Amino acid sequence: MCRCAERRAAIGRVVSSLADGEFEKARMAEAARFVTRTMVEDARALVSGSRLAAARMSLRR
Repeated sequence: MCRCAERRAAIGRVVSSLADGEFEKARMAEAARFVTRTMVEDARALVSGSRLAAARMSLRR
């Protein structure tokens, strides 16, 4: 194998590694967005649930 082919192979490995790293970062960012979205939905459910409970309590009075 000539040195050019070795260099191309090395560059290919680096590019592949960088692409894998970018993919992993994107995957982790999507997971973080999902967790954040889920937490926001849970918080909204808790708030609406507590508002509902407060409304029920005020109706009982």
